[in-house]
Amino acid sequence: MKLYLLAIVLSFLTFNSIAQDSIVKSENHFIKTIKVFGNLYAGYYHGLNGKSTPNSAFNMPTALLGVSSEIAKNVKTTLIYDVTRTTNFSYTDTSGISGYFEGSKYTAYLKMAQIDWKIKPFLMLSVGQLLNEQYLTVQDKWWGHRYVDVTFQEKNRFGMPADFGARFTYFYKEKISFSLTAVNGEGPFRYQDDDGKHLISGNLQYNPNKKLMLKFYADIQNSAIPESISRMAFSAFGGYKIEKLMVGAEFNMLNNSNYSSDSNYDYSGLSFYSAYNFKEKVQVFGRYDAMLAHNNPLLKDYLIAGIQYSPAKSYNISINYRNNSGTEEQVIFINFGATF
Repeated sequence: MKLYLLAIVLSFLTFNSIAQDSIVKSENHFIKTIKVFGNLYAGYYHGLNGKSTPNSAFNMPTALLGVSSEIAKNVKTTLIYDVTRTTNFSYTDTSGISGYFEGSKYTAYLKMAQIDWKIKPFLMLSVGQLLNEQYLTVQDKWWGHRYVDVTFQEKNRFGMPADFGARFTYFYKEKISFSLTAVNGEGPFRYQDDDGKHLISGNLQYNPNKKLMLKFYADIQNSAIPESISRMAFSAFGGYKIEKLMVGAEFNMLNNSNYSSDSNYDYSGLSFYSAYNFKEKVQVFGRYDAMLAHNNPLLKDYLIAGIQYSPAKSYNISINYRNNSGTEEQVIFINFGATF
C-alpha cells in the first residue's frame, strides 16, 4: 500500500513538473530554462448595415503555440507555430512574377524560428525566421489589442510578418537600439525565387524613459526586373504610456510596391490609438486609421472603438464597434483573447 501511494505521489510530481516551465541544470552551473506559451483569439461579429459577407459569424483569427529556451547564458532560441489564414492577395515578387496564394483559412505555419546570440552585452546576432521589426516588435505590443485586430501595416499588407534571414542589433545604455537586417524578402509562406534580391532594413528605437518610445524603420528591396525601381518602406512611431493611459501614433509609407515608377502603387497612411483604464479590470480603447495615398477604393479610413473587461490577468473580453469607410461595413464585434 505504501509503495502504491508513493507511486501516485511521484506521478503527480512528474506531471506537475512537465506542466510548468522546465528548469534543467547543465554544466558550469548554468540553469537552462524552457518555456511553453500560447495565444488563443476567438470572436463573433454581426453586421449592422448588410454590407458584411457573411453578415454574422464566429471566428478564430489566431491559435498560436510557441516554446523558448535559454540554452546558454548568452544564447536563446524561440520557435512559434501559428494557426491563421495565410492568404496573400495579388503579390509581385522581385522577379516580376505576380500571383495569388491562399492556404486554408486555418493553416498552421512557421511564424518564428529564431536563434539569438548575445556576442557582447551591446551586440546580438539573430538568425532564422525573424519577426518583422516593421510593425510586430513594437507597434503591435504597444497597441496591445491584437486579439481585437492587427495594426495598420499588417492589416494593409505594407510588409511581411516574418522572413528568413539574419540581423545584427546594437544596444546603447538600455535606451537606444539599432538593428540591421537582411532577409529573403518573400515572407514566411514562399521560398526565395531564383532571381530574387534580398530585402535590407534598418530599425532605430529610442526609449528616453519608461513612459516614452520613439521608433524609425526603413527598408529597401531591389528587383531582378530590367529597368525596375526598388521597393521601399518607411515608418515612424511614437508612443506614451503611464499606469492608466496609453497613446500611440505612426506614419507609414510604402513606395513602388510593384517595383515600377507608377505612383498608383505608392501607399501611405496614419494610425492613432489610445486606451484608458478607468477601473482595475475595465478599459476603453479606440483606434483611427487614415489612408493618405492608395489606388484601392477599398482602402479608406478605419475606426475601432470599444470597451475591454479583464476577468483574469491573461484573459480579455471586448465589445467593439468598427467602421470601414472603404467597404462601408459597420460591425459589432465580441472578441476574446487568452494567453498562457
